[in-house]
Amino acid sequence: FGFPMVHRVVATAASLVAAACVAAVVIVAANGRTGTEAPLAAAVVSQEETARRLETAGLGGIFRYRSYTATVTELQRLVKQRPDLAKLWSTQERYGLQTAGVCEGTPCMNWVLEVTDHATLGEDPDRPDVLISGALHGDEQVGPVTTIELARWLIQRYDTDEWARRLVQTRRLLLVPMTNAWGCANRRRDELNRDPNRDFPYEQKPAACMTTITARTVNELYRHHLLQLALTFHGGMQAIGFNWGSFNYYKVKPSRSPDDVAIRAMAQRLSSYAGSGHVPLNRAYPYNTMNDLVYPVHGGMEDWGYGASWDTDSVKGCEPTSFGGYPKASTQGYHTSTVRSVVFLIEASDHKTPAESELGHAEAVLHPGTLGDGHVPRNMRLSLAAIDMVAPHVQLLPPSVTLSRDGGGAACLQMQWRVWGAIKVDRTLPLVMVASRGEPRWQPAGAAQAGDGVWAKEGPQFERGAAHAPLEMTREVREGRFGACAELPANVSGTVHVAVSATVDSNWAHTPTQAYSPSRATTPQSHIANARGNVGWSHEANGRKVRGRRAWISPQLIELELRDGALSRPPRLVTASAAMLLSLAQAGSRSKKRHARRRRLAQQWPRDQSSYIAQHWLPSARSDN
Repeated sequence: FGFPMVHRVVATAASLVAAACVAAVVIVAANGRTGTEAPLAAAVVSQEETARRLETAGLGGIFRYRSYTATVTELQRLVKQRPDLAKLWSTQERYGLQTAGVCEGTPCMNWVLEVTDHATLGEDPDRPDVLISGALHGDEQVGPVTTIELARWLIQRYDTDEWARRLVQTRRLLLVPMTNAWGCANRRRDELNRDPNRDFPYEQKPAACMTTITARTVNELYRHHLLQLALTFHGGMQAIGFNWGSFNYYKVKPSRSPDDVAIRAMAQRLSSYAGSGHVPLNRAYPYNTMNDLVYPVHGGMEDWGYGASWDTDSVKGCEPTSFGGYPKASTQGYHTSTVRSVVFLIEASDHKTPAESELGHAEAVLHPGTLGDGHVPRNMRLSLAAIDMVAPHVQLLPPSVTLSRDGGGAACLQMQWRVWGAIKVDRTLPLVMVASRGEPRWQPAGAAQAGDGVWAKEGPQFERGAAHAPLEMTREVREGRFGACAELPANVSGTVHVAVSATVDSNWAHTPTQAYSPSRATTPQSHIANARGNVGWSHEANGRKVRGRRAWISPQLIELELRDGALSRPPRLVTASAAMLLSLAQAGSRSKKRHARRRRLAQQWPRDQSSYIAQHWLPSARSDN
């Protein structure tokens, strides 16, 4: 948003750096020595001194602003580095949009960096789409740097870091550093005297929406994907804002959306994990509705991106005349699935363009409060947390290499697991299947437990290591971690598989009291909230799917080979696809027809493991979860 507010810090002349929008360049360190943990006094240390101290400390390099042209070059470099993970395209070439003008001597192009494991995307229709917008207002520049550095961090750590690899493999990220390309290139909030964040068809006059190429870019991204989450970075204050932020839901006091329980819980965790960035005068992000924290507007992206598919009384087709017009059909009668994402507006810093010395350093991303922390690491942490919380994930940890005995003397396997993407784990338990014993069927292998997900409190904390080294979670952090001795069938010979089921965040199905939520829906409307337990939730658009699940199943399994109930070789973690295909090959069948059906279903297994188990392999566990 960026308008003056009484609680904002007045920008100083030193912070108004004449820097072009977006991105950052990393100055690589010359050595790998561990430096002091004392914070930099970024406000008084020159950029050159900051760079020298960081490099001397062996902490890598610092983030910098870049021009429009240099940003495009950097995006192209990332694609060249990993074409299997990153693709670059413009909304002009893909959707036929006009350009907004001239950007540093060339036509302004609205570039989108699409980061995911592209080789498997087509085979995984349940992979969530996520939008990260760097700069709807072109002069608010922390977001563009954050967006491109997030892409770099995920791409460069893909081969060495399990968390980065999982996020890339299980999400499709649409990263738009320069959403307002003309504003970025010209260091302007607006696009040709029009405010892009008043330009969406939500509580806006038909002639006053979709007047900018910026808004049309976002509109086309929503229309052609199935976005479950959107982060839109701004500047001029510090806050995490969410729905509602419009006049129709400001009646005496601000109203809360039907998804307020889920969104507010997520916002609290984003604020906590982001921290202050260790920048003078920074604080943990306050979070609340935009009507509470900022002010109501007409035509805001945030309320449109959340409600246009279902709060249809507030949406009217746009009839702009700029740039030769824009089809009214593109903003009228949105698909019921496409425009109902969770949207967070991130007011990233009090100053729209903080001093470069306050932007921070790559090695501080997962080590808040250390040398090199700043505005950009802070918002990269926020982004990683948000991306992770889009969908739960059950991670199996390496099991014991020997069998134990429970209180009754039966054999069991000591195992541990962690539940990512969740705040509250309502129910989790191990499951076991004997592949060589007739019809394969999963059975509970221990008592159900409840507890905290990874994001219940402070979020994942990591040991400090060298650049691009595998992340090691600190031993002290227990959030999201569970353990059990999975009970094994007695006197079995053959292959046994152990998985874990988890039901999470069931309270996200709740809505605020009617006094606070006088909206047109009485149940949550976002995909993220409904995917957690609403089995009647089923949406599909543009080759993507979102389905509600009773439980989330570990995509990896523990495979054991037993001989008369004893291990014939140590347990190992295997991918679910290989394990289940092996189980099918060994399983007996009561019916050839039924067996053939299961074999056909198994061919779909590799790209939708959790849903496949829950629907086809858990007849006894379904009612238990």
